[in-house]
Amino acid sequence: MILLPSKEYDIHIGMLVSQMNHTRDVTLRIVKSLTPKELDFYVDDKSNSIGMLLFHIAGSEFYYQRPLFYDRLINAQEEERHKDAAPEYMNTRKIHSNDLEYYLSELYEVRQHTLENLKNYDDNWVFTRNQHIPILNNYYMIKHFVDDEISHLGQIKWIMKRCQI
Repeated sequence: MILLPSKEYDIHIGMLVSQMNHTRDVTLRIVKSLTPKELDFYVDDKSNSIGMLLFHIAGSEFYYQRPLFYDRLINAQEEERHKDAAPEYMNTRKIHSNDLEYYLSELYEVRQHTLENLKNYDDNWVFTRNQHIPILNNYYMIKHFVDDEISHLGQIKWIMKRCQI
């Protein structure tokens, strides 16, 4: 596999986009045939389900879109829609009984929004500190939600082995 910058973007943004696309392709390939029962499987009382992890992946990217593209933090209405995806709420088990299409739709909608918005920026922007989270630059925020998805892919694979999917 050779990762090259996506041609619609500046070089550094294009590399991030290529990493995003590759990671998402792996995610989709791994979960492509899961049933609601498999998506809701918990290894134990402290674990997350695959469905919850997919919802969290979409929610994390959604959260970072606000400071990246809208020059603000997440608002109360947005937070209400995605709060169960936040790490501190993931173990509440409120996300369940959904089919795979529900999670894929969330992932697709959020990702399309990211890809379209990134076309409006250049590599100077990507290395700029974000004014709403000044300890981070825009590159870090994008890289973080890509790395977060990779991390959760490991969890998803681990869960799949435990429920013999």
